[in-house]
Amino acid sequence: APDGSKLWDGLLQLKERGVVGALGITACVCDDPVGLARRFRPDLMQLPLSLLDQRLLASGALDEIAGRGVELHLRSIFLHGLLFFEGGPTAAPAPLSPDISRVRRVLAEAGADPMQAALAFALSRPQASAVVVGVGSPAELRAVVKAASKPGPDLDWNALRMDVACGLDPQLCRAA
Repeated sequence: APDGSKLWDGLLQLKERGVVGALGITACVCDDPVGLARRFRPDLMQLPLSLLDQRLLASGALDEIAGRGVELHLRSIFLHGLLFFEGGPTAAPAPLSPDISRVRRVLAEAGADPMQAALAFALSRPQASAVVVGVGSPAELRAVVKAASKPGPDLDWNALRMDVACGLDPQLCRAA
């Protein structure tokens, strides 16, 4: 935004006065997170990464940002629940259906639970210090904790990524 630099300067002053302990930025792939890290030098960044959308990993952005000393928190690891759509992959947005079908097939052949695989992928990223997930109920929280506490499946993570740069609706992409 036009006043973004002024806002950031004000936040830096709050940090210098000890009002806040750290400053962070949440961004999506289309926000140029490496550029944001270079320009603002935040203490932490919250970024989307999933076994389906590995663009920030494949591009080297995670390595570059972490190499700048920025603490990384991964979010959107379930990518809007694409692997969990009821009705199967045909319920997913049409451009993504073939990729979702392929990934589900690979996971099924490996005997891997989609939630467990998604969590294991994110938790295995050495660049990240935290994985952030949203839950809608205590039962969902229990399921996430249970899946995260199991050993991760032995999968070729690279083979699971989608090649669609952003086959999601642009609004979903911004939210991812």
